[in-house]
Formats: sequence, structure tokens, C-alpha cells
Amino acid sequence: MASAEFQDDVKKYLEAKELLAALDKKVAKYRERIMSHMKMLKTRKVEDRTFSATLREMRSEHIYRKDVPVEIWSRFAKPSTIEQLVVTDRTKPRRSRSPGRN
Repeated sequence: MASAEFQDDVKKYLEAKELLAALDKKVAKYRERIMSHMKMLKTRKVEDRTFSATLREMRSEHIYRKDVPVEIWSRFAKPSTIEQLVVTDRTKPRRSRSPGRN
């Protein structure tokens, strides 16, 4: 059985995650509005005394296992491990996975 302090920390964590999700939606909304405005002005940079907004294009290259022969993949692939904390609120109904994910 978890301590009251642990349960309180989990509750606060879940509340913060909900707040973060709401703020992410808000940020996405304003990001789209700013980008729309920049497209309307046909510019990639807008500045004034208090802020600067720049639209940059980032590029990266990836290689996928299915596109590479096994001997090359096994020779050059670098495995990595990450630690992930998964906290779920068991008092709320579980969201079903989206149909595209298996």
C-alpha cells in the first residue's frame, strides 16, 4: 500500500498533466494563428521591440530497419534505453486506443 504522501504526489502529478495538456492545446492554437498571420504577410520573420517570431525549417535524416539489409542494421544500429514513468488514474475510465494504433 502506498503512503499518503506518495498518493498525494501522484494526484498532483495527474492534475499537472491535465493542466499541461490544456496549455498544449492553447499553445497550438496561438501557434497556428501566428503562422497564419506570417503566411498572410508572406514572411518568415516578424519583429518589434518586444518580440521576434521566426519560422525556421529544420531537417533531419532517418533510416528505418525495413529499408536496410539485416547485416548492415545489426552492424551500425546503436540501441538506446530510456526510462519512462507511466502514471494512470484508475478512478477514471480508460481511453481506448485510436483505431490506427495496434
